[in-house]
Amino acid sequence: MTKKGIILATMAAALLGISAEAKAVEAAGSDRNAGWHIVVAQDGSGDFTSIQEAIDAAPDYSHENYTRIYIKAGIYREMVTIPHNKFRLHIVGEGADRTIVSFGKYARQAWADTRSKEGETDPRSRIPGVIGTSGSATMYIHSSYVTLEGLTIENCAGEGKEIAQAVALFTDGDFICLRNCRLLGNQDTLYTYGRYGKDGGIKRNFYQNCYIEGTTDFIFGPSICYFENCTIHSKKNSYVTAASTLQGQKYGYVFRNCRLTADEQITKCYLGRPWGAYAKTVFIDCWLGPHILKEGWHNWEKPGKPNTEKNSYYAEYGSYGPGAAGKKDRVKWSYQLRKKDLKEYSFEKVMYQENDGIVWKPWETTPQVSLAMEMVNSEVARSGGDAFQCCLANALRGLGEMRPMMWAAFVAYFLVSLPLSWFLGIKMGFGLVGIWSSFPVCLTVAGVLYYMIFVKSLRAK
Repeated sequence: MTKKGIILATMAAALLGISAEAKAVEAAGSDRNAGWHIVVAQDGSGDFTSIQEAIDAAPDYSHENYTRIYIKAGIYREMVTIPHNKFRLHIVGEGADRTIVSFGKYARQAWADTRSKEGETDPRSRIPGVIGTSGSATMYIHSSYVTLEGLTIENCAGEGKEIAQAVALFTDGDFICLRNCRLLGNQDTLYTYGRYGKDGGIKRNFYQNCYIEGTTDFIFGPSICYFENCTIHSKKNSYVTAASTLQGQKYGYVFRNCRLTADEQITKCYLGRPWGAYAKTVFIDCWLGPHILKEGWHNWEKPGKPNTEKNSYYAEYGSYGPGAAGKKDRVKWSYQLRKKDLKEYSFEKVMYQENDGIVWKPWETTPQVSLAMEMVNSEVARSGGDAFQCCLANALRGLGEMRPMMWAAFVAYFLVSLPLSWFLGIKMGFGLVGIWSSFPVCLTVAGVLYYMIFVKSLRAK
């Protein structure tokens, strides 16, 4: 097979839906390490046995290419830090229920080390310091363009006054994406810490199909965050969110098509309260469990943070479920959006910042064709150069991994094609000419359906 043929076959395989996610490993047959730059496995079958070692081995300042890291199933009891110089990482676990990063630091824990009083030189004068909220995280992401999939990140410190805050994930980078992940903890589970991006812009996070649990203020911070199809689970009668949106910032937290659930005994939770006076949080088309209070929101006014009712912005649209309520039941200083307002809360609108002009498409983390070529190259090398067989295998695998939305478009195509062929070819008496003439029409319909069902579903949410 010619080089041109290999490229064309590979592009076809990519277009058929070869996954850039965890299932890419399957393309390597019995060698589960192919298709990834770095593999982590506790049993020694990968490149490293710890996640931190893998991150440390990734290239520094990668401005174009992603480094793909695969983490095999296991409980990794370690604190993980992705420093600011490790750009563009795509880290995939072998399923969130089987790939767990767990650590147990907490805010009131004393550092193993100690610090000296100001001006003292005698070591005996040292006093212990506590870790604090920011120092308690299991995983830190200080870098940008980092995508995590199929992982559980857990702070296992527990809950109580002696524990206080215990962060699972601390995000301080821009364009951070989590898909199919679980964030487990209690108070302050997810700290969206990032304040300033390039040239002063705020930092952005996207959470899709994730499960996030906690007790008090367990989603908090100043970043712009978009939560889509997530489950937000309360474990205590308290507050779900505590945004600290910066003054003048248009967006804070946006929850879309999410489910808010709770432990059985939990009956009194607020959707949010303002950690900062200018907090912004919006829920769109979310199912709210019976634990959500009819008031919905709390003002959290205290000295140094006045006028939160006036300065914060809390809104809903299309809430449903036992915890949903209308304008007359919610606090009078909250808002109910109108349908025409929703265009301001598309993913693109929320994530776009004029200062950098970047249109972020997190679903395009790793170019499909590039991934397919690397997978084919590794298979060609291992199979002794049988490129055609490798390309065919990838194409068949691609068919099996096509996105459900694309399958829906193809099903719709056949629903149009068969009746139209019958109508033109048999009913109208055009025979084979009528049957074949239906194909261009059906292809057009399929294209429209593909755009409406697949492309718009990704962009318009």
